[in-house]
Amino acid sequence: MTSSLFFPWRYVSQEQISKLEATVDPVDVKLILKDMFHINYGDERKFKIILDFHFYNYAFCKERGFNSVKTSTFMSIANEVWLRDTADSSSARTSSFEFFQTELFKHAIENPPKSIKVFEEEEVSLVLNYFTNR
Repeated sequence: MTSSLFFPWRYVSQEQISKLEATVDPVDVKLILKDMFHINYGDERKFKIILDFHFYNYAFCKERGFNSVKTSTFMSIANEVWLRDTADSSSARTSSFEFFQTELFKHAIENPPKSIKVFEEEEVSLVLNYFTNR
């Protein structure tokens, strides 16, 4: 996990987003995501779960028409939640959601150095709804 304050480009670069956007076949998209997030589990079940997690997060961004900064930010926050939860098996869902919500809101208001505006208010609602209801 990184200590950077904000999430745009933390785990997903502009080059990687461009590569994803140029890819149509879902199998190829998953291969790109596998490489992007360094997904390498010996357990096939865990492998499929994390790969689907990132795939559906990317699909959500694409369906909503998010630009590359929004896509990178959302996918990076979601990845950080995943990493935090898998690093600490005692992590409760409420603390994961609180972390996710805090980071999302930090990217919804322009108030440097505490926050930067990546998402519009209606997008925050869409992301929260998606993340909590899937």
